[in-house]
Amino acid sequence: ERVSFASGGSEAADNALKFLRQYALATGQPSRRRIISLMPSYHGATVATLAIGGNEDLAPFMEEFAVASDTIPAPFSYRLPGGHTRDSYAAACAKALEAKIRELGPENVLAFVIEPVGGISTGAVVPPAQYFRDIRDICSRHGVYLVFDEILCGTGRSGKFITAHHWPDALPDIIIMAKGLGAGYSPLGAMLAPAAMVDELAGLTGCEFSYSANANPISCAVGLAILDEFERHQLVDRAHASGVTLRAGLEAIMERSPILGDVRGLGMLLAVEMVADKESKAPLPSEFMATERIRIHGLRNGVMLYSRPSAGSRYGHWFLVAPPLTISAEECQELLRRTEAAVDALYDELKSSGAA
Repeated sequence: ERVSFASGGSEAADNALKFLRQYALATGQPSRRRIISLMPSYHGATVATLAIGGNEDLAPFMEEFAVASDTIPAPFSYRLPGGHTRDSYAAACAKALEAKIRELGPENVLAFVIEPVGGISTGAVVPPAQYFRDIRDICSRHGVYLVFDEILCGTGRSGKFITAHHWPDALPDIIIMAKGLGAGYSPLGAMLAPAAMVDELAGLTGCEFSYSANANPISCAVGLAILDEFERHQLVDRAHASGVTLRAGLEAIMERSPILGDVRGLGMLLAVEMVADKESKAPLPSEFMATERIRIHGLRNGVMLYSRPSAGSRYGHWFLVAPPLTISAEECQELLRRTEAAVDALYDELKSSGAA
């Protein structure tokens, strides 16, 4: 591996796109410039990374301002098109990648970018293992670079330090990391690339793009100290164990609540789907602003729940549960208690408003 450091996730994702484009030009593939991503998705807040995120609401902002990515459906696992199971829909989504590459012309496609465990855009969706094998095969056959955005799900949160290692037979070409690398103490992101690609590019043109704060020594020193803490406190193993506890607890809360329909995720990146009806999986009324209300009820009960509308809430309403990896067993139980209190308060508000 080779690592290019950045000051955060957006910059690391931007660096990955520039690295791949430079590599394509240097190796005689000048037509490879199209990026494919999921709808919905999010990969950062620079102009380039906003452009590759799947968000229909940004279309007016991006029009004639930046080249938006081509998108394919995200492999959702809860509210599926008629007749599909989780596995069959994931297979259909993989086939959509192949179809999109053929539509654009394989020689024109540079990369497919995906969060292996979804963030807020999809609510911690984890596709089946076969989906990763399928997209790896499709990208390899067409010379398209597979990029895993692990800005949120990486650095141990999934139960492995590098999330891609959950699927060792479907490893990506590029991995983007951030957030946990600096643990909130200092801005730090990274792009991981194969040594063979980096060394080949170094012998041709080199990668011509950098920033003043790339590999900032203070941020890197903080990153090293954080890695020491990971090892000293076995945080990756703890993330797996705590994730099992939290998921079981959230599933129990779901069974008791009439407005929770699904719990999904991996390790300590979990999401809970809020619904109006469990049987039909009907979403809550958009005018109720469930994502905003659950955050408010969470704060009132002393727990921060990450929730915001994704793509105008067209795909549903959910909140993330992703506590610090240092959380103790006792704190997990307290987090679950407070989360259930917030959910109960949301349900009471729904009933009083006549929405439930």
